[in-house]
Amino acid sequence: MRSIKYLYIGLGILITALFSCQNESSENLNLDQEDEKVDTLSNDQMIGDSVSVEENGMKFTDEIAFAKYIADAFESKNFELLQEHTSKEVLLSPYAFIDSGSVQRLSVDEMIELKNNEDKHFWGIQDGTGDSLNMTLDQYLDRYVTDFEIGDTSVVAYNKVSEPSQRGNEMHNVSEFFTDLNLVEIHKEATDDMGMNWRTLILVIKSTENGFKLRGVIHNEWTI
Repeated sequence: MRSIKYLYIGLGILITALFSCQNESSENLNLDQEDEKVDTLSNDQMIGDSVSVEENGMKFTDEIAFAKYIADAFESKNFELLQEHTSKEVLLSPYAFIDSGSVQRLSVDEMIELKNNEDKHFWGIQDGTGDSLNMTLDQYLDRYVTDFEIGDTSVVAYNKVSEPSQRGNEMHNVSEFFTDLNLVEIHKEATDDMGMNWRTLILVIKSTENGFKLRGVIHNEWTI
């Protein structure tokens, strides 16, 4: 009888131990599953962040939208905004007839370096007077890029053209410097009685696999 009693006691201890192991394994399994859930949520969040960044990336539906972005960058003189949207150098001409001997070509890094710099550079010959255009970059931009409201669509018109529009006796030779490229004119109509104080900014834009690239910024106005 005593041996049978000890046998029942032993079986009880064994059964208790088995249940304890099962509960512990179950708890460990649940913890592992929770860790997997945490990892999965973390990965989903990372994927969501990358998609969000991609969706918030700068995309332009056409050359007009791109031109408006470029105009805003020049008006604010925030040249960093141009960093991913230009070719190696951007041609800057004060007139629609580009003087190959004096025209300036600047990279975005050079624009950033010359911003607020007092050094003057030769930009060409002033129409009518024949004087040399010796200006800082800021002075040049104020006179030959943002001398009218290029970003205000209530007073200017954006037009995609194949060649510069003829509005006076000014001469054009843009096609000699750029071929197979798109032009967007930002134009402000004349407000004087003679119709002579109109202004136009011509943006030369190249379409690439990586989006639009700015190639040139050409100022146009009535000339003698």
